[in-house]
Amino acid sequence: ARFGLLALGCLILPVAVVIALNSNMFYDWRHMYFLYAPMCVLAAFGLRGLAALPKPRFRAAAFGAAALGIAAAAAQMVILHPLQSEYFNPLADKGGLAERWHMNYWRVSHKEAFDALLKIQPSGRIAAAHETAPSVAIIPPDDRRRIAKSPSFPSFRIIDGDGGDLGYRVIWKREVYGVPIAMILDSGAEAEAAFQAAYAAERESEPAASAGGFDMYRYAGGVGLAYINEDCGEDDASGRIELSIFPVDPSDLPQTARDAGLEYESRDFNFHIYGARFDGKCVVIPNIPEYPISHIETGQWLPGESSLWDARILYGGHGERYERALSSLSGEPAARSGFDLWLNDGTLTYVKENCDEEDTRGRFFLSVFPADPSDLSQDARDAGREHESLNFAFDRYGATVGGGCVIVRRLPGYAISRVETGQWIPGEGELWSAETTVGD
Repeated sequence: ARFGLLALGCLILPVAVVIALNSNMFYDWRHMYFLYAPMCVLAAFGLRGLAALPKPRFRAAAFGAAALGIAAAAAQMVILHPLQSEYFNPLADKGGLAERWHMNYWRVSHKEAFDALLKIQPSGRIAAAHETAPSVAIIPPDDRRRIAKSPSFPSFRIIDGDGGDLGYRVIWKREVYGVPIAMILDSGAEAEAAFQAAYAAERESEPAASAGGFDMYRYAGGVGLAYINEDCGEDDASGRIELSIFPVDPSDLPQTARDAGLEYESRDFNFHIYGARFDGKCVVIPNIPEYPISHIETGQWLPGESSLWDARILYGGHGERYERALSSLSGEPAARSGFDLWLNDGTLTYVKENCDEEDTRGRFFLSVFPADPSDLSQDARDAGREHESLNFAFDRYGATVGGGCVIVRRLPGYAISRVETGQWIPGEGELWSAETTVGD
């Protein structure tokens, strides 16, 4: 009896505390799963009590009622399969379930939705807007490869709940207790219209860069980016597309990029996420950060193979950055050689007033010596160097402004004792070099 009372207390007390404190309970009763243990104990006590009834007909009636309750729950589970997680007690009010409960939280119904989608379009790649669902992993691999997540130009949308008011044609629906929990919507016409609008708008201007059969355009006031291929084959839609986004102001970079010592934000994606193919043409419109961009380096590659192509796209903020760098220089340069060098506020600025192609085609070396050797990166220490090697090409950090050349390199944040830099052309030798000591 004491054990039974303990089990009863373990069941009632937590529920009472939750009610009394009005505690937050997120998505079903997962915070209270431990209540299964006292429930099972009390159920065992109940079955033992039924078995102890004095008359056989009472025992038979009691066990019959228990079996009927179990059978009712089992029948509901069979009817709902594979969506047993949507089960509600037969005594519960089924009206207004969708308003009070998330009916498809684990998205188990997406497995059925994808199976239906594969039958609706029995061949070819399927561009669908959907959220990742654990059940998708059990779709056969060949079928799974046909389904491409495409938030930009989806032909189909898999949604939770009732999407009839979105204006799309409903081509498949799954209901539980009369409540729609998942739908497939036909959005192909909208996707093609969006593709044609993007394609028509971007090809009206001159491309900012061209490579690998793609013309790249800045649009939406110069802040967006679109790739267009007029003659697009399956190979053009394979592999991954990579973006290295260089902000005008390095402080706009995400913290993860700054922590890694990067001067750019790196993104890569599958073609089908932001791209679409219609009538032998391709368009890709990736998401671009909202901060002012200096330039973008992009390309396409196949895993395990070399790069297919690469390109560099200058944005409006690029020249403005170097104009500001020039206007901020004052006093005498720290060194004069092939370029005049200024050290100012953690940056090294290279300036040459009359600049030609010869001044931009070579490589620049930049060796930064820390005041405290322990500040060196692990790579430098592993290589046995006493300096940080930050070599670069002109087109990565430089620009031509008003007939002159300007390069702005941000130096490491630690205290620096001296900087050595210069320029060389591979196979031809050094063009110039300079060294400057950094004050306290």
